[in-house]
Amino acid sequence: TRSALAAYPNLKKQVAESGDPLRLALKFAMAGNIIDSGMRRDLDVETEIALLSAPGAHEGRVFMDYAAFCSALKKARTVLIVGDNAGETVFDRLLIEEILRLHPDLKFTYAVRAMPALNDALLEDALAAGLGKVAELITSGSDFPGTSLQGSTPEFRQVFDRADVVISKGQGNYESLTGSERDIFFMLMLKCPVVAKHAGLAEGSYVLRRVRGSRPAGRTR
Repeated sequence: TRSALAAYPNLKKQVAESGDPLRLALKFAMAGNIIDSGMRRDLDVETEIALLSAPGAHEGRVFMDYAAFCSALKKARTVLIVGDNAGETVFDRLLIEEILRLHPDLKFTYAVRAMPALNDALLEDALAAGLGKVAELITSGSDFPGTSLQGSTPEFRQVFDRADVVISKGQGNYESLTGSERDIFFMLMLKCPVVAKHAGLAEGSYVLRRVRGSRPAGRTR
């Protein structure tokens, strides 16, 4: 988190100066998913941040349902982000700030793990990243690297069911929330051949994919 916060001013500047600030903020939020101790034990966060922010860093590796995402935000009043790794939270804050610049009336909720699991974010990690300034923070109830709707807190389940837009970060959440009843925008790096095959893309790709549920998103109850 400290390393990501040190890089934050430069990343914020790059987003502000971009021809398409939201698209670049999305790329940074996707690329931040590489900060994952479940994938690498020798992760050098400073080096990874420098690499992901280099010109052309995402060339040919980014696949986004961008138009669908922008359209969903225009219609929304509430957004839930299901967070993943500590440190990655800083990139999520950058994304939320950019979305709020475009849609200042949106209300964000950011969900983290209830107990330690690998390097997944807890409440203190979200607060350290500054997410408390841009979103309401809650715990999902999960104590493993993913999100179980059956094992989640009533508060989380209510927010998950009622949010107009849900953004799920990371591979663990992709594996555990795929097949849920509602629409979800999954945002992750494909880190293993099994999940890459399921997504129909090459391992190492960055993805923002809308997966349709069996019922409409938002206030259906």
